[in-house]
Amino acid sequence: MFKPLGEMRRFVFWHKGTLARIPTAVFSVGLAMTEDTPQNLVDAAKYIAPLVEQLTNNKSLAMFGGKLDYQTLPSFFRMAFLKDTSGKMAEGDYRNWETIHAWANSLPTELGLA
Repeated sequence: MFKPLGEMRRFVFWHKGTLARIPTAVFSVGLAMTEDTPQNLVDAAKYIAPLVEQLTNNKSLAMFGGKLDYQTLPSFFRMAFLKDTSGKMAEGDYRNWETIHAWANSLPTELGLA
């Protein structure tokens, strides 16, 4: 929540040298992007910045809305999210598959592979 997954941080740490030699693409999926607004882009970029800063050959960065299904959460988080009155933790699927597919299809060109 509000930061890259530990597995991803460890992967970048251990493979930073190799990743510096190849073009990379980074994406983030989460509730910060439930709506594609300028402020949400700033917030989502802030969460992923510590990871992106380590990738010196990053050619593409994208941030997408995610999916929140209360039934898949541990009970502590489910109870906390159910108490949220701001609407920021509202259950739903915020993924825009058209946007995700368009970004993925642009990667060969952006990474210089096409």
